[in-house]
Amino acid sequence: MSHRSHFWNYLRHLAAVAQAFIASHILRLAGTALIVVWLSVSYEVYLVESALPNGNIKTFQDALWWGLVTFLTVGYGDLYPTTEASRLAASVLMFSGVLTMGIATAKISSALLQDVLLKGRRPVNSQSLRDHFLICGWKEDMPGLLDQILYHNQDLTVDDLVLMAMIDERRVDEIISTDRYKRLKIIIGESYHEEVLARGHPERAQRILILADRAPGSSGGMPTVHEADARTVMTAIALSKMARGIPVTAEILDEKVSQHLRIAGVTDIIYSREYSRLLLGNAAGGTGLTNVIFDLLTPETEAMLHSIPIPKTFLGKNYQDFKSHYELSHPRIQVIGILENTGNPYALRNEALREAQKTADVQRMIKNLKSARNLRYNQPVFNPGEDYKIKERSAAIIIQIRPDVACGAPIYDGVA
Repeated sequence: MSHRSHFWNYLRHLAAVAQAFIASHILRLAGTALIVVWLSVSYEVYLVESALPNGNIKTFQDALWWGLVTFLTVGYGDLYPTTEASRLAASVLMFSGVLTMGIATAKISSALLQDVLLKGRRPVNSQSLRDHFLICGWKEDMPGLLDQILYHNQDLTVDDLVLMAMIDERRVDEIISTDRYKRLKIIIGESYHEEVLARGHPERAQRILILADRAPGSSGGMPTVHEADARTVMTAIALSKMARGIPVTAEILDEKVSQHLRIAGVTDIIYSREYSRLLLGNAAGGTGLTNVIFDLLTPETEAMLHSIPIPKTFLGKNYQDFKSHYELSHPRIQVIGILENTGNPYALRNEALREAQKTADVQRMIKNLKSARNLRYNQPVFNPGEDYKIKERSAAIIIQIRPDVACGAPIYDGVA
């Protein structure tokens, strides 16, 4: 791809992020703009009218009162402008007032619609949320995704799941009509709005998943790829302030957005479209590896790809020593590599920054700081060499036979 294409793609991403930012702060921005219009127009009218002998707006307080009643379209008539310039300014206030009433009506209608959606369902008690799994966004096969989440997180139950998405009543009913998910907690709203996100108490969550949500937003329009990724980025940025230290997994459609997610401290990034391209390209080569990847990831097969903590006794030891010892004591497990930089992303980054500054060489310090800022969380290292030393905050990447299969129990049937 040419530099020009990269440049335009970058501009589109910036525009999408800016649009999402404006959407998430529309009330604050609109309120600030209206106050600025009211004060500036009132002051302008005061300057013009107070200098006229027949003007009836003599003080700034009079101008503020006139501006307020004009903006609210009350129009008492006790104070009024007498010049064409002042009347033109008054028309700006009138149009602003009419526009504000329209926006307020739309917001009230939206709130009433949300009340209708919540009617007849158990409301979410936000104060009771703790150690939950927060899912931001929507997928068409949401029950299937929830099945997978519960299967791969055996310590979770349906009561621990909180779904936050802008969905209509039909989609809500599709989920809660099933016996398994009738107790699912659902918060209706767009997660990149901080006030909506706060209702899910992300700071008390066990883990957070941000989906590349291409469902219609509150405006009813279908988001583009860039807009969907912008939603993900804005949610991640909000979480970096509201839920610092909580592990966050985010799905994106365009891999170029990943740098924004890394800055926001996202632990794991899922490149949905890129994964599809890679699998299709690999399948076209006839290597058969697509079946290998499928069997390692799907719960309906015997083998599974997993990661496990490394005992502290092996920290600083050779990888091959750990591999030999572990495989000897666990015959049905194969160690294939190391996962570096696991755990709390903020603690990892702060630790790396402190280590980077432990040198008197300025050039080396700058290089170390740059590496620390570009630190990749959950970095896989496959089949390290003989001289590889296991570092702190590392996990082992393994292939194992699923416990339920090993014990002769039925393989995954869609219910965890």
